[in-house]
Amino acid sequence: MIREVDTRDATFIRGEPERQDEITAVAHQVSDGPGMQRLAVARLNPATATVAELRCSGGSPSAEERRVLAQRYVQATRSALGSSPEDVVDFVPDPVVQRTSTGAAIVQLRQMYRGVLVFQMTRTVIFAPDGRVTKVKGDHAPLPATFDTVPVTDAVRAVQAAGTFLAEPEKEGEAGQPPLPEVWAPGVVAAFALPSQPTVLDAEPFVGLTPAYLVVFYQGPTARLGWHIQLTFPATETRVGEQCEVVVSADKAEPEVLFCRRTAHPVVEGEIFEHDPIRTPRARIAFPVSAGSYKLPVRSPQFPKDWCSGDQTEGCNARAISEKKRQPARATRTGSNILFVSPDDDSDDQYLINAFYFCNFLHDFFELLGFDETAGNFEAGSATATGSQGDPVLLITHDRPLIGSAYMTPSPDGSSPTLGLGSHPHSKRHSALDFTVVAHEYSHGVTQRLVGGPGDGSALTQPQSAGLAEGISDLFALSIVNFSRPEGEPELQVIGEWFSDSARGLRRNRYDASYPGTYGMLGTAEYSEPHDIGELWCATMMEVVRRWYTQCENDAYKLCWRLVLDSLKLVKSPPSLLDARDALEEALDLLSDSGELSKDDYEAARQLLWETFARFGMGFGATTNGPSLEGIVESKQVPPRLG
Repeated sequence: MIREVDTRDATFIRGEPERQDEITAVAHQVSDGPGMQRLAVARLNPATATVAELRCSGGSPSAEERRVLAQRYVQATRSALGSSPEDVVDFVPDPVVQRTSTGAAIVQLRQMYRGVLVFQMTRTVIFAPDGRVTKVKGDHAPLPATFDTVPVTDAVRAVQAAGTFLAEPEKEGEAGQPPLPEVWAPGVVAAFALPSQPTVLDAEPFVGLTPAYLVVFYQGPTARLGWHIQLTFPATETRVGEQCEVVVSADKAEPEVLFCRRTAHPVVEGEIFEHDPIRTPRARIAFPVSAGSYKLPVRSPQFPKDWCSGDQTEGCNARAISEKKRQPARATRTGSNILFVSPDDDSDDQYLINAFYFCNFLHDFFELLGFDETAGNFEAGSATATGSQGDPVLLITHDRPLIGSAYMTPSPDGSSPTLGLGSHPHSKRHSALDFTVVAHEYSHGVTQRLVGGPGDGSALTQPQSAGLAEGISDLFALSIVNFSRPEGEPELQVIGEWFSDSARGLRRNRYDASYPGTYGMLGTAEYSEPHDIGELWCATMMEVVRRWYTQCENDAYKLCWRLVLDSLKLVKSPPSLLDARDALEEALDLLSDSGELSKDDYEAARQLLWETFARFGMGFGATTNGPSLEGIVESKQVPPRLG
């Protein structure tokens, strides 16, 4: 197994708390320059204190070649991006200009220092279709003019150090892989007289030619000169030919490995129940699932990221452990391939594997809808939306019944939430094998992060607010399954049907077109608890989707999900169900204003929304004393301008 190393300090935060205010002021000054757009600093990169996202508005359309314009733009805004006058900052654009389906152009620029690449420091310039710059994203390292790019260690010695590190046996007494001769010296095949000193070497027994070149490796707070090296392992009967990217120090006589990662990733699979053991028998599925499986627009060429950091149920998005052992499930390895499999369907390991799959699937699903790291999602990244360190979900499977069957602890951005899953007191089935239960709990975390912002932990405690959260969780759990159901399969209308071994599932009523509750019933004995209030909201939204589906089929789900997530950001905090209704209409208005909905489609969607809310007593004249259960008056009217 390849030892992976990264000596960069992920906990290092450069600059003082007032750094953002300082750069914001500079951005305003740059905005005042002739011909410059209005600039706004969205957030900073913690390790470099440079701007992670610069938003650009106004300006004039341009027909200039995008790469040239992007390179000039990052230089013109260098101080607004966080560079001081003493820093040496240059960028080289990628030769390929990427384009979105709407005609927007994206130029990637790599940071250079006197002809030497700065490792993994990239700026991304985004253009509107008419050539106006809309955003500059990414990171760059602040480097002084005194940084030395003359290596102390040559390429041969660096490749020697990298190969020896990679071939070192995992256990004492074992043979290294690949076995190296006692005296091993790679030979130079070609070298070029450029600032980065690119060199090609023969590093047998590693396969093929080995490229090496100098890079600047920013560690935070220091920067090191290093050799970037790519080595490929020979294939064996039990191991595919893995490839590694290594950075070895070049600024000291004794080289050290600063960074090592595999670039050819192993095949990772798991045997899971995709929905539950009755609807979908256990099957082998890739971890992660392909981007196309979600049938949603992909926002990043890096999507999806790896789910696993090794051969256990833990990774960037989640760590799954059992309450009893406090350890993740471990996969079996065949060479570099990884398979998560349990010999028994009803076992701790199967619960962990399944819950880990569900949680990662949901992470990627919500990321495609826009709930990404900048929006406050659950991920072990460089920084969260509030600048804190990462916060992957901690999944705990319990071998006993839990109050409420499962739970998701609320947590502010930067703090990992805990998702607990237990067994049913009567059916004895485990909630880790039922997608609707896990998706319901995971969606709680999403709602909690969005309503009132990622740092507000008390936005959903009032009766109607808590009910709204329950209803949204049921909506996502059911609609995700229904979106991907085979043609002719009936709509799923029950939460936890397999888990509870009951046709009614975990709720009092099915979410069908004849759902009996209305808004005026809130506060009565039947509708006083959050799950009961949530039923009303979910039943309303399920009916909205059904009616939209008759007009636009699966696009109805995409429109619903988008409006719901946008409305959670727009809604007042703490919200009533009527506030949530109004936020949905506001989200629809914004979608229309953007030009993504035609006037006819907008008016039809708005009419349908109000008619459905009126059907459930949340019409135009409905009132309430805030998110409490007092002063509730239902209405079955639509707004006069619609009626």
